[in-house]
Amino acid sequence: MIPGTGGRAPGVIYTHPAPGSRTTYLDEAVEMGRRGVASLVLDAPWSREAFWLPLFRDGAADLERYTGVVIGLRRAVDVLAARPEVDAARIGYVGHSFGATFGGALVGAEPRIRASVLIAGPSSFTDIAIVNNPELTGEARDRYAREMAPIDPVNHVGRAASRPVLFQFPRQEQYFAEATFLRYAAAAGDPKEVRWYDGDHYLKSSAARDERIAWLLQRLGRR
Repeated sequence: MIPGTGGRAPGVIYTHPAPGSRTTYLDEAVEMGRRGVASLVLDAPWSREAFWLPLFRDGAADLERYTGVVIGLRRAVDVLAARPEVDAARIGYVGHSFGATFGGALVGAEPRIRASVLIAGPSSFTDIAIVNNPELTGEARDRYAREMAPIDPVNHVGRAASRPVLFQFPRQEQYFAEATFLRYAAAAGDPKEVRWYDGDHYLKSSAARDERIAWLLQRLGRR
């Protein structure tokens, strides 16, 4: 989605929660286009049942799958940065839930992401696995956590230091403990902001949307 503006535009990549698809943030991307920002809205792998069904049992296998997702997200940066209408020095990222958890790993590895918004994302992939597989307990859970640690966002988001991060968290979260949100935010370097909103995990909040748009426009700038 390339806005019809003069000069090169900032760009933003949107990654949806599960369930979700590239349409989840389409309206927001259209609004960003009106504001002079080019958006790339993704169908993440977890929009497909074939990706989702095998997850949350084998940490080594999930680590391999998730590493592939991060590589794919970096390829999305390649695509956006290669557009002649886009200023490759002004690319942002918005990720929600699963997309936010992957976002921490991405921004730690991808210096081209200049500003990121992470929405309702837990600090580890084990938190997501526990919610989706109640049988993952005891030693099996501990082993899974050890195997997934190399890609956990809490171990990577701090590498985005000097590149601003906005965390948006819901007050009526129904899946994840507040502690995992706080742990995620604490792991990030400065500059960072943490904002809380009324709403559940999917945070369909006009206030969150408006503040996210304003924050990105300010950090990425417009010409």
